[in-house]
Amino acid sequence: MDSQSNTQNQNSRALHTYSFIQTDIGNLESIKRLCNEQIKKFNFDYFSYVGYYPISEETHELSTFPDEWSQENKLLYGFWDNPITKFSQNRNTPFLWKDSIAMSNNNKANSADFLALAQKYSIHDGVCFPVHGAGAEWGMLNIARRINHKFDSHDCVEAFQLYALSVHEAVKRAMNNDNNEHTKQKKLSPRECECLNWIAAGKTAWETAKIIGITESTVSFHVRNTIVKLNAKNRAQAVAVAMARSLINNPHRYS
Repeated sequence: MDSQSNTQNQNSRALHTYSFIQTDIGNLESIKRLCNEQIKKFNFDYFSYVGYYPISEETHELSTFPDEWSQENKLLYGFWDNPITKFSQNRNTPFLWKDSIAMSNNNKANSADFLALAQKYSIHDGVCFPVHGAGAEWGMLNIARRINHKFDSHDCVEAFQLYALSVHEAVKRAMNNDNNEHTKQKKLSPRECECLNWIAAGKTAWETAKIIGITESTVSFHVRNTIVKLNAKNRAQAVAVAMARSLINNPHRYS
């Protein structure tokens, strides 16, 4: 094995840092800083991560791409109509930005315009790594360079695919930590958790009242409190948020 290949393999292993996968990084800014350090091991200059979490209806974005590029990109395509974003929502495997034209079935012009805009800002060798998580979560990690040269490292693709998953999970943990910090004064009571568990299992307020031995109005009162504390719109979203934050148990245990 030559020295360049050995360095590449070492970089691949270093990309999946133990601290990044196993522990809480702390906050989104720390994740962004670490990602920026890691991509440079493969001579990439830019990265972006976008994640959508339907349970909490939140979207998070981290990016080191030029602000001018990002602003013009969103002006042209909005947030969801970017061709790379669209492709990533329907793929599980990485793909090169330059292949988006060939992959496009309906609007090749959009892909061509996107690539032309990237070249305008000297953004080259773009690669997208889609992420699909639990609960219909979706995300993507994009990396690119300032200087265009042949992209042919399979090791790099494999390394970044796992890294994309790690970034997604790290952002999710940071988001949950932030949510917990904001809601620590609004902790669910044991009775509220009990009522919400039975609601999650498909029981009505009347059925829940009979099961745990309180009145139906009291059940409704507790459920309304959980909706307020979790900043939810209704009981269904309260259940989803509580499950996502591990505040209630698996509802199948109660059915």
